[in-house]
Amino acid sequence: MFIQTMSIQTNYNRQPSQASISFAERRHNVHTGALSRTLHDHKKTEEDAASGEGEKCTTVPVAMGSWDNTVRVWSREEGENGPGFECVNVLRYDGRVGSVTARGGHLLVSAGVEVLVHDLGTGQVLRKFQNLHTGHVNCLEGSHSGHMLFTGSRDGLLLAHDLRMRDPTSTLWHFKASVHSLALEDPWLACSTGDGGVVLLNTEVAL
Repeated sequence: MFIQTMSIQTNYNRQPSQASISFAERRHNVHTGALSRTLHDHKKTEEDAASGEGEKCTTVPVAMGSWDNTVRVWSREEGENGPGFECVNVLRYDGRVGSVTARGGHLLVSAGVEVLVHDLGTGQVLRKFQNLHTGHVNCLEGSHSGHMLFTGSRDGLLLAHDLRMRDPTSTLWHFKASVHSLALEDPWLACSTGDGGVVLLNTEVAL
């Protein structure tokens, strides 16, 4: 079993406004703590972002999102020197990637104010949600069945989307502060907000 972590490294050898930030994902053995693999490639200039953030899905293939407006998809490969990872796809967006997760055969991505549902295997866009939020979509979650998608934004809205429906969106909660993170253990959805609040919702009842 492995855990995955994200690190940020800044290079100040150039002018401060042009300092580069490199993003790397490290995989560690959960029992020994030993470093198994490091995945690189995301880069962003500091004039566009003072810090970077992204979330990873823990299924194979591995997906990494970044403030460089991309999601990179990695496939586990067997090579002459043992197992490793190869970047097999780069998905590009118009906004900074706030959250990435894989659920039910879908790759769920928030980028700026948009939310996209990709086919996990091919990267093809299956659905695209626009103008649902007026602020950057900070976080998203999905049910393991692949039927439900939940999004939280700086506008304080927590929305639910039934991907089986033509008009799928409903409001679960409208907070006074921005929604920072979501965690789902069906049917319980935990939500944290910028004012320090934490809310636990039973989605079966709320919907």
